[in-house]
Amino acid sequence: YRRNLENGDIAYAYFNTGDTYATETLEIPKNYNLRDVWCKENINATESFTFSVEPHSVKVFRIKPE
Repeated sequence: YRRNLENGDIAYAYFNTGDTYATETLEIPKNYNLRDVWCKENINATESFTFSVEPHSVKVFRIKPE
């Protein structure tokens, strides 16, 4: 799920409804920062970020301009 927010940020959520780990790659626009919303951590990534999601779990990110 991807949504452009009113302030120019991008919200991205990945839902893994499967019974095994899932791997996804998130493309990051130039001059944007990536934040893991639930872990409350900034992620140092440029251009793309690959992550794993546990079975029956969710990852939520916020991509915002620098």
